[in-house]
Amino acid sequence: MVHAACWAHARRQFFEAVQLNPRDPVATPIVARMDELFAVDAEARRKALSVTARHVRRQERAKPLLNEIHGRIEAARSIGLPSSALSKACQYELTLWRKLTRFLEYPELELSNNLAENSMRPVALGRTHRQPPGGTQDCGNSLGCGKLPQVETPSARLLCRGSPRACRSPDPAPSGTYANCMAPHPNLMGGMVKIG
Repeated sequence: MVHAACWAHARRQFFEAVQLNPRDPVATPIVARMDELFAVDAEARRKALSVTARHVRRQERAKPLLNEIHGRIEAARSIGLPSSALSKACQYELTLWRKLTRFLEYPELELSNNLAENSMRPVALGRTHRQPPGGTQDCGNSLGCGKLPQVETPSARLLCRGSPRACRSPDPAPSGTYANCMAPHPNLMGGMVKIG
């Protein structure tokens, strides 16, 4: 398992510093270089490059950009006030630098985990909307209405049907079935969103 950090989160820190001061001569070029870094991978995806070709392209084009970004961040950290948004962004990025640059060693890694996070967002929203207004006792199921069993992974929380232990129910052997637990509640508007 490889722990890699997300460039979208790192970029967001600097982007927020630019939003506070759009004419910032230090943060604006850093964001621009990060955008160029994303453009390298976007071009590789657009051309449907193999993992090996993507690795070569990253070594040729992304590595010099990373060196420039790192130099600019070091310089920005030395001139920024410790509590400023720019200084906090620099500290965040420099702390995670090794994890942010792992994509150079492992070409199968993406620069950001936005795709994974965005694919999980509807599941999380749906989970909150399945909870009946009266609470979990309304369905009479020990699993609790609207609570989906979950499996923890290092990178994401995924849904898994049929694992009573994963749902963290106080009852080690829940009575009733998954279908009973997920039965629509009369007070819910618009019915249920079924997953899987």
